[in-house]
Amino acid sequence: MMNGMKTLKRILVLCVCLALLAGAACADSSAELKKGEADTLYYDCTLPDGRILMSGRKGFDENDNTAQTWLVCLNTDMTVSWEYVSPVRDDCQDIRSVVLKDGRIALVYSRYYNDEDTVTAFFFTQDGQSAGEETVIPAEGRELWIHQAAPSFLMLEWQLEEKNYEESEILVLDWDGREVGRFNTWEPGGGFWHVLEEDDGVVLFGQDHEKRAKILKKDGTPGNTLWETPVDFMFQDTELSYIMKALKCSDGGYVAWIQEYVIDPYQERIVIAKFGADGALQWINKDYAEQGEQYYAMTVYNDKIVMRYTKQKEWYPLMSEPMTFRWLGLDGKGLGTTELTLNPDSFPALQATLAARGDLTPVIEWLEMIPTGNGLLGLVNCFAQEDYDPNSEWITVTGDSDTVMIAIPEP
Repeated sequence: MMNGMKTLKRILVLCVCLALLAGAACADSSAELKKGEADTLYYDCTLPDGRILMSGRKGFDENDNTAQTWLVCLNTDMTVSWEYVSPVRDDCQDIRSVVLKDGRIALVYSRYYNDEDTVTAFFFTQDGQSAGEETVIPAEGRELWIHQAAPSFLMLEWQLEEKNYEESEILVLDWDGREVGRFNTWEPGGGFWHVLEEDDGVVLFGQDHEKRAKILKKDGTPGNTLWETPVDFMFQDTELSYIMKALKCSDGGYVAWIQEYVIDPYQERIVIAKFGADGALQWINKDYAEQGEQYYAMTVYNDKIVMRYTKQKEWYPLMSEPMTFRWLGLDGKGLGTTELTLNPDSFPALQATLAARGDLTPVIEWLEMIPTGNGLLGLVNCFAQEDYDPNSEWITVTGDSDTVMIAIPEP
């Protein structure tokens, strides 16, 4: 077994429980996913057998900005199947894991190594054993970040100095580190922020040269364009829009989260759109944006589109206010909503911080929705905020943050 690898038999999530209370659901008990006050975990992907891969940093030290790279594989009952903790500490950033075409798992992250930025990839079997040599990719002397990790390729991005950092270049590599493509994010066809890999190419989501949201399919990376669909603005005062996130649906089409912006005075509105497998726009919905809803997450589960939203205007939503999940069919028709209110008592580290001081406000930092064969789950991170000001983007975080898993019932 590789250095740093160990199998855990203990339960990572001790209990996930939902109790109906006054017409809303309250997540009244969950155990911590984090094992230390300087640990972070994020959902990456789901294995073919339903197990969940999560990656992050363990034991982060803010003094030297180092941590151990951390990969956890959860069974379908939320016990730990296996985990990997790197034996050395690195300045590790942009940590991702993905299941490759050959069935191996790649754990990839950027780090400062030998006086330059690099990207490093480790490989595992689906049982957590070492499965290949480490790959180290230099950054050609420029600061870089991981744009996306896909089953067949890795996309790295860096800003172009000769363009005064206004444009970025995408480097496309196979998982042996060989370059298979390189292109400017604005050439050709506009900027793209999200890519879905298909059997016959890739689908890119982003923005065209007229600053409109756009979906485009190519036969490779970068490849030739097979089809493209720009999306007109849905509001008269919109100045630019782009597709922030897109997901593949069981019917072969795509659901997209489109953000529309007004620059001055600043406004941000979210539109939901559905495209067919050929890129044709099937339907688009701006009603929820007109109602003042702000969206924080989207997924597709059991042939339903699920969006977490709030009407709160705070930078981070209050834990005391319910989280609302809107459910839509693939035809765009509403199927109802689910409300969940988190209990601070379910967050041990957060509870200790709140008990020590009475002037702190518990808030939700982020939530990721995870479709599983046992239902829709939510990975939630919360912390205590000091000097709470709902009109300010500047915050002071006090004490430990907590990450827990909750269940999200259908309406």
